Amino acid sequence: PEGMVYFLPKTAVRVVVQVEKTTYTPGEFCKYADRYLRLKDVSSESSVSYRMTGLRVEPVAMADTTKGFSVKFDPKSVAANIALSDDGVLLAINATPKPADVKPAFRPAPKPATMNPRQLMSEEILAAGSTAKMAELTAQDIYEIRESRNLLIRGQADNMPKDGEQLKLMLNQLEMQDRALSSLFSGQTVKDTTEKVMIIMADKETERE
Repeated sequence: PEGMVYFLPKTAVRVVVQVEKTTYTPGEFCKYADRYLRLKDVSSESSVSYRMTGLRVEPVAMADTTKGFSVKFDPKSVAANIALSDDGVLLAINATPKPADVKPAFRPAPKPATMNPRQLMSEEILAAGSTAKMAELTAQDIYEIRESRNLLIRGQADNMPKDGEQLKLMLNQLEMQDRALSSLFSGQTVKDTTEKVMIIMADKETERE
C-alpha cells in the first residue's frame, strides 16, 4: 500500500512458426480415375503432410522474478509516476513509455466454398448396381457440365444469360459442380495453416535445444 513492486526485464526469444497442414482424402471412385477422366497417379491412400511456410524470431522482454524491487512512496511529496507492463516489468519513471510494436493477429485464409458431391448425383447414379457403373455415370455428368460451361463461354448456349453478372454466377456454379464431382475420382486435398508461438528462455548455456 505504501509503494510499488517492479521487476527488471530479462531477454527471451519468441519464435513464431507458420505451418501448413495438407490432408488428402481419396475419392470414392479413385480406382476409375484413369479409365473415365484420364487422371494419372491418383492415390487410393489417405495422407497428412506438414510444411513450414513462415518463421520469425524476435527478442522479447520478460519479467525476471529473481530481480524484484519495491519503491516506497513518500506521502509528503508528489508520488512518482511509475509505468509497469502487465507482468510487472519496469517501463518508465516520470515518463511515458514507448508503445510496443503490436503485430497483427494471425488469420488463416478463408476456405473456398465447396459442394457435397453426393447431393449432385442423379437418381440414376444412386440406383446403379455397382461402383463401376456409378463412376461411369458420374463421369458422363462431369463431361456434360464441362460442355455446358464451354458453350456459355463461347456464347453458343441455348439459354444464354441476360447480363455478365448472371453469366458469372452460372459459370461459378458449373465450376463448383465440376470440382465436387471430380473429387470423387481425384480425391480431396484440404490445406490449413496454423501459427505456433514458442517462448525460449536463455537461462543456461546449451549446445542444442
